[in-house]
Amino acid sequence: LGVLLLEMFEYFAHKFDFRKYGIDALTGELVRKQIPSGVLYIVNPIKPNENIASATNSFPILLGSFKWIFAELHTSVLRGSNGGIQQGILGKLLGFTEEELKGRELHERLFHRRVFGPV
Repeated sequence: LGVLLLEMFEYFAHKFDFRKYGIDALTGELVRKQIPSGVLYIVNPIKPNENIASATNSFPILLGSFKWIFAELHTSVLRGSNGGIQQGILGKLLGFTEEELKGRELHERLFHRRVFGPV
């Protein structure tokens, strides 16, 4: 899930061309804008000729946030693990302590033993 999150931020921050494309809210597919613009465009699933994101005037802030979040996550992943314990991307994002990670590992082992029996 952490990899998907990182890739989602990378895609929307750096690869998706908001000037040329919009998103169909019903199918999730890309749609080419008739007139290129910097406005976020999401096709209304009820009225396909309408943009349900037309009132979004904070889109440049959102796009900047996606770029910042991607940069922070990417930097965090490159730094490596926290306190010698391997963490996934989500763990780095949420900032789990070493104690919390060890507790999680214990809970996973106990759950596995309870569900699947002793190994």
